[in-house]
Amino acid sequence: MLGAGGLVPGGTIPGDTVPGGTAPRTPITTKPGTTTPAKPGFYAYRASIGTVKMAKNKRSAKITITCPAIAPKGCLVTLSGNFGAKKAFAVKPFVLMRTLKKTVTVRFSKSVATRMKKGGFLKISALTSFSTLKAATKTVRLARVKR
Repeated sequence: MLGAGGLVPGGTIPGDTVPGGTAPRTPITTKPGTTTPAKPGFYAYRASIGTVKMAKNKRSAKITITCPAIAPKGCLVTLSGNFGAKKAFAVKPFVLMRTLKKTVTVRFSKSVATRMKKGGFLKISALTSFSTLKAATKTVRLARVKR
């Protein structure tokens, strides 16, 4: 049929071609009752700090770190600590597989250890690499050592 708004010879409807081409568009058919599968999303995760157990002489501490189960493979954690405005111990990087706990022993510098005997606050942070979240932190209050 020919006419304004009717079919054009060849069986296509005017304006029903792929832009920039002459081939007719193919209709998109979906089966009733089917849904498109959801794409797996990215879940933010970070390692968490568990217990912090100080040695009696205040020269070292045992820190428990846990990697969550939603981590893709594991956590690359960098542990650091401050006492007052001073760096308490050397930055300690390590790998932790998901759902596992690891106890890390850190040794404090001599100047910080003597200051800890007077009491104060130790701030520990565990930064998880390749994560969008901030570092997990824990603050421990240290009492003055009685003589």
